[in-house]
Amino acid sequence: MAFPTLHFFFTTKPILSLYFFTFLVLGSALISSASKLPGNETDIISLLQFKKMIKEDPFGVMASWNETIHFCEWPGVLCGRRHLRVMSLNLMSLKLVGSLPSYIGNLSFLKALDLQNNSFSVKVLDLLHHGASRSFVAECEVLKNTRHRNLVEVLTACSGFDLQGNDFKAIVYEYMDSGNLENWLHFSPQENSQIEDNKSLCFVERLNILIDVACALDYLHNDCEPAIIHCDLKPSNVLLDKNMTAHVSDFGLARFVQQRIQSSSSDNHSLIGVQGTVGYAPPEYGIGSRPSKAGDVYSFGILILEMFTGKRPTDELFKDGLNLHSYAKAGLADRGVEIADPKLVQERDEQTQMCLVCMFKVGVACSVEFPAYRLKIRDVVGELNKARKFFLMH
Repeated sequence: MAFPTLHFFFTTKPILSLYFFTFLVLGSALISSASKLPGNETDIISLLQFKKMIKEDPFGVMASWNETIHFCEWPGVLCGRRHLRVMSLNLMSLKLVGSLPSYIGNLSFLKALDLQNNSFSVKVLDLLHHGASRSFVAECEVLKNTRHRNLVEVLTACSGFDLQGNDFKAIVYEYMDSGNLENWLHFSPQENSQIEDNKSLCFVERLNILIDVACALDYLHNDCEPAIIHCDLKPSNVLLDKNMTAHVSDFGLARFVQQRIQSSSSDNHSLIGVQGTVGYAPPEYGIGSRPSKAGDVYSFGILILEMFTGKRPTDELFKDGLNLHSYAKAGLADRGVEIADPKLVQERDEQTQMCLVCMFKVGVACSVEFPAYRLKIRDVVGELNKARKFFLMH
């Protein structure tokens, strides 16, 4: 994968907070280039595309970005004197919310972009972490060839240097208004501004999110060629838009499936190390088995159980051989009453109870120890859709 180069500085910060940098946009497959226009017109188009992607502008700064004045006089825009091309964008502390458009890469004279104290969806890679650069390339390779309503949309990829001169890489996602699923399941109001105090997901919202995630996995496993294994499915990698539609993100560990590797095989071993996150990764990955479709199904099963018990797979309750799978399996003997998330207590009618039991059964069936005995993701999609249809009809 060839990447064009253009250097920039960046102060690294967690996802959703983009800071000062001079930048470089990578990956022709991820970039939608503007028409071949004279330089000044290209800059105008790029700036207007930036404005278009801003969803919140409390100070109304973007309103003055219009053709009544020269674009070099727009607030925050600094142009060079000779060519009147955009050299710098200083939009710090304006509380803007939105996404960076790929058109920003067409500002060929841009040297600095300061977006400190604004909210943009950006995944910053820690390049001190082993395999981070490979993860960056893997994610770009996966996302440039995938299109699905339940996969996060990547707008562009960036690479350059931070203020200390260290290598830097980032991926710019479409902004998701409602944050990630992790924050909705286990939120602290002080830490999660997208979520209102005492707000929680009702039963049907949880079911809808699971169907979205299952549809994304079904697409990756059965409609992509070659098939794609996500390898790190967990709540923090499920992003939610303003309509609470789920989008699977973070393909840094994703793998393409070779035809010779069967989806449920545990006999094919690899030296690439443990894939995924503790609690969500299937047990066979711990002994070196290759990433598989069955491995993703295991992670999805754990996600189902977490969403309806309210317990993380790493909860302190799970020790001495007890895990989330065995906890849910034992709870089914009591029709799931004792293990259901207390936040669903107001929905304990007979209809919801029957659907809860169905969810626990599907979650348990997906997270059994042996890969060959797990459900296929397409069958899981069918079961979840049947449960939703039953719930809505009664």
